Amino acid sequence: MFNWDSSLYSEFLEERTRPARELAQRIPLKDVAKAVDLGCGPGNSSRIIKMRYAQAQVSGIDNSPEMLEQARAENADITFSLGDIANFKSDTALDLIFSNAALHWIENHQTLLPALFQSLRPGGCLAVQMPINHDEPTHKAMRTTAALGKAEKLWQADLTQVRQEVPVLTAEQYYEILRPLAAHIDIWQTRYYHIMEGANGVAKWLSGTGLRPFLAPLDQAEQAIFLARYCAEINQTLPPRSDGKTLMPFPRLFLIAIKA
Repeated sequence: MFNWDSSLYSEFLEERTRPARELAQRIPLKDVAKAVDLGCGPGNSSRIIKMRYAQAQVSGIDNSPEMLEQARAENADITFSLGDIANFKSDTALDLIFSNAALHWIENHQTLLPALFQSLRPGGCLAVQMPINHDEPTHKAMRTTAALGKAEKLWQADLTQVRQEVPVLTAEQYYEILRPLAAHIDIWQTRYYHIMEGANGVAKWLSGTGLRPFLAPLDQAEQAIFLARYCAEINQTLPPRSDGKTLMPFPRLFLIAIKA
């Protein structure tokens, strides 16, 4: 298990919040009384819900005390709790279950999504956004670096099994999961291109998310070696543009489903 760094995560908070904002804008509910934000992080996505539905009772759940500390400090009108969102179950029926860039850390979506639907009232909404970058250059470079490091014995830990499984299903698979449960389904994909300060900027962004499981088993010196090798891979697969910037592709999958 690894810890989250809320300050590092928040360095790119505007870019991370944009998908949450776009997801919230597509929710078809006019009124929401009770909403929960699963994997709320520092509260940025919870704030989006509260802005959209000012009268709603909004709560956020996350497994990171560091993230929750920041969330509570900046959102006095939202309730935040430490919890495992993989086993989430509400005691009362909810109008909205929202999750921005969190469910891709959890396995078995074939059972997870139907379980979440059980906590919705009829007509309630499940709104989810997940990165789908497992096969993007940014994430392939993580696995390549892990393999090269093992072959060259650059660190003691074996990182070759970290994040090998594809965490997110296809749109077609999600449709089949949601179809028996939902009266309305909306699925779309957006491919963002974030303008980064070279390979180091890419590594800095991902050190707050996708790289954390790779870096956590390493000591400080080994982490520096990993990141240097990772940046070299990024420069090969995502070469800098004419101004030295790197365009980092970041596709995301959006799901909205209304409970029948």
